[in-house]
Amino acid sequence: MSWIVTVLKRMRNMVKGEVAKNGGSQNVVVRVKESAQTEDVRNVRKEMKYVAHGGSVACNGWVVDRKTGQNISTFSGSAKDFWWKCRRVRFEDLEFNLTPS
Repeated sequence: MSWIVTVLKRMRNMVKGEVAKNGGSQNVVVRVKESAQTEDVRNVRKEMKYVAHGGSVACNGWVVDRKTGQNISTFSGSAKDFWWKCRRVRFEDLEFNLTPS
């Protein structure tokens, strides 16, 4: 849990000056850059080729799009791998925008 607090503090520090410059009454909107999202999807699809339900094997699992036959999983590894990936935030993949509160 402490890593979540660390990430939130770092994000707050990244935008603190901008919020103060604009009168302090803004909300901060955090968005994942499209390039980062595209790269992540590409990597997941590449990794899905090597798992049993990943596309090289016919599968009727709930993660397979019935129209395209493509596996639409958002992560190809184990829950532990996902947890580890989430602990390493790449701040350069995020955009911080201010909106009026």
